[in-house]
Amino acid sequence: SGEMTRDQVASEKSKVRLDTASAHDEALGWSELPKEFLDLVSRSLRLQALVKRMDEEIYGGVMNDAPSAVRRANPVSDQISLLNTAFARG
Repeated sequence: SGEMTRDQVASEKSKVRLDTASAHDEALGWSELPKEFLDLVSRSLRLQALVKRMDEEIYGGVMNDAPSAVRRANPVSDQISLLNTAFARG
């Protein structure tokens, strides 16, 4: 039937994180990425914003119990920063 129980919705909702930082178009090497990839990123960010708005309407903006600093952490960005630091010893 395509219907989900409230528990199924909560389980699926917990699998997706929409509150992490995203790469910025000013990031090193951003302009060197393929145009098709940049378009995909742009479309995915618009979809993410739409899902967040719908989620806030449905759930009233209730967030997980995780601290806000942890929610904003971006592990990929953290690793890139570490790599930049490691190889910048020139």
